[in-house]
Amino acid sequence: MNATRSVLVSYYDPFDIGSNIINEIKVRLPLKNLTWYYPPRPLRNITNLSLSFVEESLDDSNTPSHQINGLLESPYLKLILVRCEDNETYRESVRKNIREWFSTKVASKRDTTEWLIIYYAANGSTSSSSALRFKNSVFDKIRADFNNTKEDRCILISINYSSKVEANEAWSDAIAKVKDGVLDAFSSRVRVYEDEVKRIESQKSIPGWNFLTFFIMKEGLALSFESFALIEDALTQYDELENIFTELMKANSITFFQSVGSSADLAEHLLAQSNEDEIRKKIVENEISLLDFKKYLFSRQASLLLRLATSASSPTIAAVRIAEFLFRTRKFTAETRKMLVSYGRNPFLVANWIYSITQEILEASEMEPIAIEGGKTRDVAEGKAELILLARSSLEQLGTWKGWRVGKDALEDVDLDELTQPDTEEIQKNIEDSLHPGIREALVNELSFTKRYMELSEEAMAFFEVADRTRSVDKLRAQMAILKYKQKEYQQAADLLTKLPQLYLSQGWDVIAMNLFLIYADCLFKLGRNTDCLAIYLQILSHKNSEIETQYCEICENLQLVSGELDAPSYFPLKSLFEVSLPKYINASATDDSFSITADIINEFNIDWTINKVTVSLVEVSGMRKVITFESRSEAIELKHGKNTIELTSRQNFPGLYDVSKIELWIGSLALTETYNTENRYNGQCLRLFNRPKNFDVVLSTPRIMNLGEPKCVVISLKTGWNNVQSGNVTIKSMTNGVRLLLMEANGTMTDDVVHDDLKYSRDPEPRLTFGSLNSDSELSIFLPYQSEADIREITLRIQVEFRTDTDKSYAFSTLKKVPVSLSLSVNVQDIFKQNYLFSKFSVSCVGQSPLRIISSLLEENESYNIAHGSGSLNSYVAFPRQPVTLVYKISKKEMNILKNPSPLSLRIKYRKLSDELRFEISRIVREKLGNVCDGKYCCMIQDHMQSIFNQDIIDYGFTDTISFGIYMKADWSSIYEHIPYTDCPIIEDAIIGMYREYPVAFHELEHQTREVIIPVVVPRVQILFTVQLSTNSTLQSSVGGSHKMHDIVDNVFYIGDSIPVNLEIEYSTLWAPRQSISDDELLSGNIEFSYEAISIPDTWVISGRRRGHFKVSREKLSVPLILLPLRHGNLLLPTIEVRPGHKDFDHFSAEIDYKNNAQSLLVLPEVSNVMLAVSE
Repeated sequence: MNATRSVLVSYYDPFDIGSNIINEIKVRLPLKNLTWYYPPRPLRNITNLSLSFVEESLDDSNTPSHQINGLLESPYLKLILVRCEDNETYRESVRKNIREWFSTKVASKRDTTEWLIIYYAANGSTSSSSALRFKNSVFDKIRADFNNTKEDRCILISINYSSKVEANEAWSDAIAKVKDGVLDAFSSRVRVYEDEVKRIESQKSIPGWNFLTFFIMKEGLALSFESFALIEDALTQYDELENIFTELMKANSITFFQSVGSSADLAEHLLAQSNEDEIRKKIVENEISLLDFKKYLFSRQASLLLRLATSASSPTIAAVRIAEFLFRTRKFTAETRKMLVSYGRNPFLVANWIYSITQEILEASEMEPIAIEGGKTRDVAEGKAELILLARSSLEQLGTWKGWRVGKDALEDVDLDELTQPDTEEIQKNIEDSLHPGIREALVNELSFTKRYMELSEEAMAFFEVADRTRSVDKLRAQMAILKYKQKEYQQAADLLTKLPQLYLSQGWDVIAMNLFLIYADCLFKLGRNTDCLAIYLQILSHKNSEIETQYCEICENLQLVSGELDAPSYFPLKSLFEVSLPKYINASATDDSFSITADIINEFNIDWTINKVTVSLVEVSGMRKVITFESRSEAIELKHGKNTIELTSRQNFPGLYDVSKIELWIGSLALTETYNTENRYNGQCLRLFNRPKNFDVVLSTPRIMNLGEPKCVVISLKTGWNNVQSGNVTIKSMTNGVRLLLMEANGTMTDDVVHDDLKYSRDPEPRLTFGSLNSDSELSIFLPYQSEADIREITLRIQVEFRTDTDKSYAFSTLKKVPVSLSLSVNVQDIFKQNYLFSKFSVSCVGQSPLRIISSLLEENESYNIAHGSGSLNSYVAFPRQPVTLVYKISKKEMNILKNPSPLSLRIKYRKLSDELRFEISRIVREKLGNVCDGKYCCMIQDHMQSIFNQDIIDYGFTDTISFGIYMKADWSSIYEHIPYTDCPIIEDAIIGMYREYPVAFHELEHQTREVIIPVVVPRVQILFTVQLSTNSTLQSSVGGSHKMHDIVDNVFYIGDSIPVNLEIEYSTLWAPRQSISDDELLSGNIEFSYEAISIPDTWVISGRRRGHFKVSREKLSVPLILLPLRHGNLLLPTIEVRPGHKDFDHFSAEIDYKNNAQSLLVLPEVSNVMLAVSE
């Protein structure tokens, strides 16, 4: 590549002082921070400017008398170095020498140049200031003789300076003048070149216009820019020359080239143009060939681009320049190759030359130590990859010279007669001698040729990966894979083809993708990678491409062969081979608890397939998300071409609504699978599995008789239906938090209350209950105790039953059941103590908004107490929300049977929830009306749905005891009809409409559904019972007049103002005291203190006397005299009496009051003795 150009400076040294002065100048090079401004061009900053010096003489004998501007380099600045000690010598000889130099070397030259006189003072004088005091110095005379009025062209340099500062100032002034001189000369030369270029270009339309002359002149301008480190401006000039040359080529206006170029020209380097002066001379003399001219023009552009890259201020800018350099190279080689081939040049020599160029350019583009970084790295990598492909193409073309050809499909032997062969042995030898060393090494034999071809492919692929040219990478990888496949290197071919076919398929290149799939599959087949091979075979078959249809039979045979040799199951999409459709309905067997569906499998291939197994899995839409699996019965299913219908069965009875979850077809160990989910539902449909009346069933309930004093339990009823069960097991899991099931304490009874002894607890493989044989139409009730951490309203259980019948078939039933466990009723009791008995008032109310039907109630007596009740307690009542049923019982102790700890009484209440009555009645009606319609197989599903949509007002039912279905609305039943086959649907709909028409109906007694709760009732105990009474035995003197004897206070009439003397009598009893407490003697010993208080109703009574006081509890009656004064007339309630402990030390004693006058009133009349009546006519 060309050396960096510099600005030429010449010097004339008649006094032999150049070694001192020029060396001092070189020490201060390069020139720094120059600013060049030349309108209309923008301001240019030149960071560094190199100068080269050449010594000249006054002898011009070797200089041509005439030259074209720009053809020969001439100095931009001319220097004359002068040394003179005195004025006399200056006048006699030195001045003459300077003038002769100026006239010979400056004024007579065509090239614009600047000049300077450097005076070398030996006496140490640095200026003329000191000499002016006496006389003018030699330097002053030189300035006076040769300076013009505009600029100072004289520089004073001294041998010795007094200080470094003085020396630096002198040399700084000298360098500044050198800068100005070269810049002024550069500006003048640019002006001359531009004017000459414009003049020549304006003559372009004149016939005979010579482009080469124009080229030399414009190149002179470019070289000037290059010398001054204005590389971009220089590159612009060459680009403009290229554009004009291209226009002339297109217009066929180029007639000035002697030839296209010889074969020898193809052996030369592109960038290393060492004979540039000779080339320019040939250009001027019209002796250059077209090829040499294009090479020279490109080499100049390339050298400038590389110089811009090496001097770039950042790696990113360097990358931009390198990328542009590589792009221009590709363009140049493509155009030049096309030109040479069109002019009949030997294609093998052209290919060899192109290969050489690519290697030269790739080597030149390695920009060390400047690192190519940043986003433009991809552009550089892309350019290098394209050049490498160009080299590979050249290698491929030269391979045909040896008889080898790398085709699209393989490296093949080629018939040499079909190739264009060199005409003579001389040409062949010429080709052999011209080969690039890399080409020569690659063409030693076919193996080395293939190796080099692969190396170039891998290098290009690596660069394309950096450039993110994925499609180019894929293309190269595919070519390499095909080559490896033809060479039977299957592992390497398979590694290269891992992702390629799928990529081409995703880009729409189906034919290419399928052919690559075939090669990849064959590689995997030969490598024994069966699982991967299956995947590719299925990929090929799934696209059903007509281009490879003839190979389907072989692929299918290989697929079935490979699937039988797999070590483990392999899963692939079902749709890759077959299309499967499922029905909308699940069919129930008419003889057992199995279910079935049919699967239609479409085989579009013209071959028969052997399917080992077909399975369809359904998953519950909600709830426990149970899974049911339907399987084919036969172990070998032949799939013919077209539609094949296969029946799939299941003995899993998990009632509910299901989505299709998975479809599987097994061919050996190959599973063709299609999965679905809530976002991808099968045909947007769901299937319903429902029980038939004779199927095995499970019912969860609470015991019909519930004793609150016993452990809590639930009842799981196993109904065998038509199944003769030999054995089975039940797995029960609580889905309610805080509930622990006591499986070990479970027990079972049959329908006739016979204990089922075969019910056992087992922990293998998980906690469960096992049971023995059960006859058909029998029921096993399992009573399962449980414990709960807190009060809960309902329990949800997951119940799974597995059983084996007398047909030696196993079945499974699973369901999620919930049952309310909280009492549907609440009972509140109020006790009223009397001296010898007590009254208990029970208020029975419903919990929630569902009314209760109280069938009967009974408080049972025991060994300690007698019970008396009214006749109404055995009648039926309905307890509505906020309207309880009240029951009253009289409790008295039995004589001579005083127990220390008497047993609680038992309150037995028989009841039914009205909501349960409706549910049971609906089930009965549906069974009665639809039990024989379509064999009753839809009865269970219809009754469940009827209960879910039934909306009769339950309060209305509680008053009327009448059931009404309301008006039939088809929309309410659409979700049921869609799961009934179209053949049965009209029949079922007519039956349902008829059922609606027959109702409302009266309520039927449901004695078998009546529930009973036994509530233990503890008779309350108090230590002391106070009997309190207001009485009098004195004669009452009325204020109105008269007197009378009063025995019972409430039997008399009083008047306002009467003083009513009464006695407050308090008696004590320990009849209701607990026997384990203190004895009666202790209670009545007089050591226990209580207090009483008579409380009057405001504005009614005034109580006179000791209305409150303390007393000691003893066996004696307490009597306190009081006087009552009525304040108003009417029936006045007597004052109330309260009794409480008299001190906090006695607060622990329990006591009740039997107030005899509670709620009694006295009749008080106004204070009037006479009444006058006036009767008018």
